[in-house]
Amino acid sequence: MNLPMERGIPSRALEEAADWFASLGEAGADRRIRQRWQAWLDADPAHAQAWQAVERISGHFSPLRSQAGAARRALEVPRHGARRRTLGVLAAVLTLGAPLAALRLPWREWEYGLSTALATHRSGRGESRAVELADGGSAWIGSDSALDVDYGPALRRLRLLRGDLLVHTAADTAVPPRPFVVDTVHGRLRALGTRFAVHTEAAHTRIDVFEGAVELSPAAAPADTRVVAAGEYALLGPRAVESQGRADLARSGLARGVLVADGLRLDELLAELGRWHPLAIGCMPDVGALRVVGTYPLQEPERVLAALEASLPVRIERGRHAILIAARPAPAAVTPPRRRP
Repeated sequence: MNLPMERGIPSRALEEAADWFASLGEAGADRRIRQRWQAWLDADPAHAQAWQAVERISGHFSPLRSQAGAARRALEVPRHGARRRTLGVLAAVLTLGAPLAALRLPWREWEYGLSTALATHRSGRGESRAVELADGGSAWIGSDSALDVDYGPALRRLRLLRGDLLVHTAADTAVPPRPFVVDTVHGRLRALGTRFAVHTEAAHTRIDVFEGAVELSPAAAPADTRVVAAGEYALLGPRAVESQGRADLARSGLARGVLVADGLRLDELLAELGRWHPLAIGCMPDVGALRVVGTYPLQEPERVLAALEASLPVRIERGRHAILIAARPAPAAVTPPRRRP
């Protein structure tokens, strides 16, 4: 997972702090869990720094804050003078540094980064998961994805924190019917009776609509809405809808680990496959434009690579950390034997 960095706090420490926050919320007053958490906290000053940052941020988006009160009180108990002075200095640094961090990283990105560790549904690399929705709808998250589901009395809300999502909405039985929305770091998607796919990237969120329609609202300009109809896609940036075009049917199966290619470029297929394989996957420029056709099970990346090598003029070169697809060398010309006079 990739968490944005608070000023002076390593991202690794923030990730671990967020995971401990979730564990303490689930374990309650379990003494062994708290002892392990305390050992982690004492092991590095950066851990204490990260823990306080997570607690402060979590108060804005997570109900786990109240459940983790025992851990928070344990942190506030002075263990000895040097420790108390160290925590005091760290608290001052965090307090003074927060405005600078806010300038460097938008609050929404900061919130979404920390929320990833606390998401109700997460998938690892190479995994796909089905999510049953309380209203009878269905959803799937793809490889290395994180999703929060929050159905309340006035709103049915999903938050895609990272990765891929496929949604098939259902009619709401509540009176009046509650809107169905998907929030990402870039803005809000409001479903208008639909089936659609969502993919998050650093700069924007891609939405492909296969049935019905979806209304898009950028995070920084929520009044600037745009409706995407069935058969269309759009890129939602934080300030505007950046572009629209024809939906890519290949994306209808990505969250379920299936890629349907109909003339897809090889380099585009490998970019998707790389999200399901433990190694980085790339290709040489001279084969990137080759076109592929077929249905590829992304959850079996080695099978996909074997199929590509068998059907295209390419060969697979494997290293310790990466896989490279290159052009297959032409067979050597065979020289006929000379006849003896």
